[in-house]
Amino acid sequence: MSKYRKIDPRIWNDENFRILSDKSKLVFLFLLTHPHMTSLGAMRATPVGLAAELNWTEKDFRKAFGELFRKPFLKVDETASFLWIPKFIKYNQPESPNVLKSWEYALDYIPECDYKYQLIEDVKAFAEGLGKGFREVIPKAFAEGVRKPLPNHEQEPEQEQEHEPEREKKKRSHSVPEDFVISEELKKWAIEKRPDIDVDIEIEKFRDYEFKDAHSDWDKVFRNWIRNARAFASGHKNNKDSYWETHAYEEETESNG
Repeated sequence: MSKYRKIDPRIWNDENFRILSDKSKLVFLFLLTHPHMTSLGAMRATPVGLAAELNWTEKDFRKAFGELFRKPFLKVDETASFLWIPKFIKYNQPESPNVLKSWEYALDYIPECDYKYQLIEDVKAFAEGLGKGFREVIPKAFAEGVRKPLPNHEQEPEQEQEHEPEREKKKRSHSVPEDFVISEELKKWAIEKRPDIDVDIEIEKFRDYEFKDAHSDWDKVFRNWIRNARAFASGHKNNKDSYWETHAYEEETESNG
């Protein structure tokens, strides 16, 4: 684990950071300097454990943490106990090629999940942008851009795949087509169907997701995504307390009447 961490003082000029509550700011600084934070900016963590370290109730911690989750500060997979600060390495760059080589060992301390493979891709792109001396020693795990197929969360399109004509398979893809447009009518349906989630955030997640199985009816896939939004984040479809972002969002909604 890194003994020292760098925090850019310009963080206080960042509007997204400035508008956070005081508790959310504290949680972010707590995570940046956490003893278990690896040199990759990711670590194994649980909300209960982090709350206990601060001597906070789990409810208070989730509410503060939820603000960070809805801003571009963190990526979390609670079922894997995975927490990642994507911009961490931007401000904590390797001081030498040998330090970069050592980053590979940090992977052993990070839980397996979809975000871990995204982290590997990000580190690869970051390292390739450094000087020649760094590029020559990029660890194998990053240089190969390891990518694990992401799990399929929607069953309806998968079942339908077996019955569609052969000609339709050519139109299928594993990611949302760039020209796919979520209509106002479909977005309105999502808001009415799931008032407990942030639909705009779910749309961003949906567009960035790489599906295990190929699909062609993206309206249908999106509807299934919205129906199972909690399950995508927590892996526990009906466990509201295990979904950090949704829990905090609901707390905020209730407090605002």
